[in-house]
This record gives sequence, structure tokens and C-alpha cells, in this order.
Amino acid sequence: MKRRKLTKRSLAITMALCIAASSGQTMVFAKEPITLTAMEEKAGAEEESFAYLSDLQMKDYKVGYGDIGIDQGVDSIKTMKLQVEGQLQEFTKGIVAHPSIDQDAYVIWDISKYGATRFTSYGGINYGSDQTGQHRGDVCFEVWVDDQKVWGDEVFYRDNQDAAFIDVKIPEGSRTLKLVTKAGNSMACDHALFAEPKLYVADINARIMNTAPQSSILTVGGSTTMKSQIENIWGNQDFTEDYTISYVTENEDVATVDKDTGVVTAVSGGITKITAYATEKNNGEKLSATAQIEVAQTG
Repeated sequence: MKRRKLTKRSLAITMALCIAASSGQTMVFAKEPITLTAMEEKAGAEEESFAYLSDLQMKDYKVGYGDIGIDQGVDSIKTMKLQVEGQLQEFTKGIVAHPSIDQDAYVIWDISKYGATRFTSYGGINYGSDQTGQHRGDVCFEVWVDDQKVWGDEVFYRDNQDAAFIDVKIPEGSRTLKLVTKAGNSMACDHALFAEPKLYVADINARIMNTAPQSSILTVGGSTTMKSQIENIWGNQDFTEDYTISYVTENEDVATVDKDTGVVTAVSGGITKITAYATEKNNGEKLSATAQIEVAQTG
């Protein structure tokens, strides 16, 4: 897989001449190619690897209206555009999460396996979502890591204003990343867009191991089988056959496990953990993953 780098790299997006009404004035946007060097400079990113959040599996999400937009707008507005430093810019990667007065919108990712170091994105109202041209949508943006807010400027953005640039460092060992949008007073056209949502990771080519029992709750004498899988960070390439996998139980008094087959047998009531260890057959790379088994008390 090709490694993606930000430094000294820009994404050129050819802009057409756009004319829009705003406060009775004519706004003319550039039709020269627009680069993303401003984002790179603000992020201060070195040669780091990143994955787009829109390419990673979500853990959970909720919106206040309609459905979530992944790499496209919602409702009839399928393009994704924001005003950036006075110029209208179209994006191909993004997430649209429409809040309502009664319901904040949010999207959550499990980032515990990625070695995430930083998150960057633009945040604003998807341009053109108010087809009346009144720019009624107004939304503020927040970023949360492990249930703690790490970014939020309390500004309510409209689609005819410059988008926010979000740059957040992610502490080592963080488990979840949550993007939140909150509606203002307009109650209309709150098409909140996180554009170019990039999660910087220690290694874009990293392999992720998961293990889980077919049944996590057993009765004494019962059994189940562990299933392990090794994939890339997007979850669309399976490398399991490249590894030798063995299993170990934390507490043999609760449950035993066959180290080769992964068959777990319940011994007595309690909780234990089963760890799967994987070794790459050619280069010796080692991975591990752990799952919990509960044995129900009897009698």
C-alpha cells in the first residue's frame, strides 16, 4: 500500500468561476487551481502517514436530521464545498453530520488500534445547502477524545464564512475520537461538514489484529472457539493466513484454551481473558489481541 505524505504536497482542485449573492454584493471566487498548502502549514505536519476518517469504520453515530453523509453531502446537495481563506473550495473527502435543536450530531471512531497522533480537518456549513441563498445554517464544531473535549471554539459558522481549521494532538493510548456538531438558532440547512478529516497514524501500513470467541458467556463444561483476524487499518485486506496464531488463557481455573485450535473449555464460574498471539511466517512480526470469557456460576 502506498504511503501517503502531507509535507511538500498539495491537492490541486480546479475551480470554476462561482458567483453567489451575499449581503447584496457579488462574490467572485478564483478559477485558478487552489492548493491545500495552507492546511499543511497550519498543521505543521512532518512526513506523517494519515487515513481519512471517512475511510475508517465508524463505531457509532447519530444525526439530528436525515442521514450521515460519507464523502458526499446530504439531501439533494451531494457536493462538499467550504469557503477557505475567502475562496470556495470543493472537497472529495468529508463527513456531513446534520444536527438539530433537540439533537446534537456526533460520529465516533475506535482509534485504539491505530497509534493515532493527530487529527486535522476543516469545519463549516456545506456551501449551497441553503438553496434560497439566505445562508441560514449555523453550526458549531467540537472534537472529543476519550470523552474529553479537546477542540471547540464556540463559534457558529455559516456557509458564507471562512471554515474553521481544526488541528488536535491525540495523546498516546487514546481509545475513541468523537466529532460533534451543534445547531444554532436558525433551525434550517445545518449541513455541518468536516472536510479533509485526516487521522494521522504511526504507520499507514500497520496490520491490526482482532480476536473474539463465538460465545463470550459459557456454562461449566461448555466450550467455544476463538476466531482471530489480521487486517489492514481499513479492514479491507485480510492477512490472517500470513501468520501463525496461538492462544493462552489468563486463568486456567476458569477456562482452558487449546493453544493451536483456540477451543475454550469452561472449568468453573468466573471471568478470564484469552490472548491470541500472532507471528508473521516470513519476517517474524508479532501481534496480539485479547478477549474476555465469562463462565456463569452454577448451582
